[in-house]
Amino acid sequence: MELTGRLYDKQIGRAALKILFDQLNDKLDEMEATWDAEDEDFLISVNRGLEDWSMEPVEEENFHEGASPPLINMPVTMFPSVYVFCHQGNPTNSSDDTGELYNFTLDIEMMAKSGSFTEDYNFSLANQVAMRLNRLQEAISLVILENRTLGSLVTDINAPQMSKGEIFVRREDKGKNPKFYWQGAVLRYNVYKWVKML
Repeated sequence: MELTGRLYDKQIGRAALKILFDQLNDKLDEMEATWDAEDEDFLISVNRGLEDWSMEPVEEENFHEGASPPLINMPVTMFPSVYVFCHQGNPTNSSDDTGELYNFTLDIEMMAKSGSFTEDYNFSLANQVAMRLNRLQEAISLVILENRTLGSLVTDINAPQMSKGEIFVRREDKGKNPKFYWQGAVLRYNVYKWVKML
């Protein structure tokens, strides 16, 4: 790990984004059989039919540095998507005279969408977007926790806080059918990096 007086908040965000860019879709593929088996067991246990859908990969152009923009005009092609940014760096109480261990906040925002529909409401597709988001969030968490030093850039990354938003409906074209559901979530990490002061 490089010792430097630079805070490196931008580099931390970029390192996390590059790791997700390189590894996230492979993790989605790797985990799909496990998720499918879990879903099948659950649906059978509550006498529900099996659902025929699959995960969508995150396209290369949908990995973004920075917070997510307003979604009101975001085209359907921008789902699913991942946004990564690092902020709120605070020094911890350190007894070392040569530097400080900083605690940065790293946010990873993600969005998933359902298939399209034309009716007023589609319960199956509302469930689909929730399950796609769950899988995307879990895959991101697994990738980050498998790379807890971000390629030796930071000291450690803690387990994340997790939050999900409501499910919203959007039209693929303004004022016209078809529609799709989308939902967003955030993983928030505490990231520790040693910053040299002398």
